[in-house]
Amino acid sequence: MSEQEHNLMELEEAISREILLYIKHTYRLLIDDPTANSMKDTARRSTAFLQTAGELDIRGRNLVSGLPETVRIRPQEIKQALRLS
Repeated sequence: MSEQEHNLMELEEAISREILLYIKHTYRLLIDDPTANSMKDTARRSTAFLQTAGELDIRGRNLVSGLPETVRIRPQEIKQALRLS
């Protein structure tokens, strides 16, 4: 693996981690790595998604109750999560 590929992989992991932490701190919702990766991939594939008023349903475990929960987030929140990092 080249250094450039390695750096790109580290960047991808950092982006997923920032999304995961944002959801955890903002919504007190624990999501798994595949969910964070899916959010990242959705945002990356579609810059139009980040510019729309649409919403994305995220499913995880509520850290207070321990029960499964779905929250709806706006595309701007993904951008905000990445700006805060």
